[in-house]
Amino acid sequence: NMNADPKKSLLNVLSEDELAFLYEMIGDNTMQQFAAFNPWVLNTVLAQLLMVKAGLNPGDGIDMYLIQRAENKKIAALDTVEQQLAVLAYGTFDDQLAILKDSIQALRDIDKSTQEIHRIRDFYLSNNRKELSALLVELLLNVPSSFSEKKAQAYIDTLLTDRNRIWAQKFDDYLREGGNTFVFAGTAHFL
Repeated sequence: NMNADPKKSLLNVLSEDELAFLYEMIGDNTMQQFAAFNPWVLNTVLAQLLMVKAGLNPGDGIDMYLIQRAENKKIAALDTVEQQLAVLAYGTFDDQLAILKDSIQALRDIDKSTQEIHRIRDFYLSNNRKELSALLVELLLNVPSSFSEKKAQAYIDTLLTDRNRIWAQKFDDYLREGGNTFVFAGTAHFL
C-alpha cells in the first residue's frame, strides 16, 4: 500500500493546515513515514489516536478480555486478514483521502468526538440498544460529503452488510456442527 506516485504523497494532497495539525499530533518523522502510504494506513493510526485521546485503552477492550478468557478454547476469526484489510482499504485513493480528512477533522473536534465515543460506550454498557442503534446509524451515515448516496451505501455495505452475509453462512455452519459456539463482533453488526 505504498504510493510510488509523488502526486499521491499525502504531503502533496493534504492542505498545509492539515499537515501542520498532523505534524503536531503525530510528529514530523511519523508523518513523513506515513505520507508514502495510501490514506487508509494513516487513517487507522488516527482512529487509534482518537480512542486514546478519548481515554480508552485498546488493551482494555472487551475483545481482549474475551480472548484472554477463552484460554485454550478454539478461536476462529469471522473475517480473513485479507477481508479485514479490504474493509480498511475501502475505495479509491480519493475515497480514502476523503475518509482521512474526516478523521483529521474528528481529531480537531476532539471534544465532540470524545463525547460521541463516550455516548457509544455508555449506551453499550447500559445495554441501551435503541439509543445505541440510533447513534451508530447517525454516525455511519456521516460519510464524507464528497460521497454520492450510492457510494455512501456501498461503503456501509462493505463495512457491515456484506460481511454480515458472509458471517451468516458461518453461523449456519456452526449451528449444523452442534455444540457451543460463542460469537463476538462489533456492536454495529448486531444492531
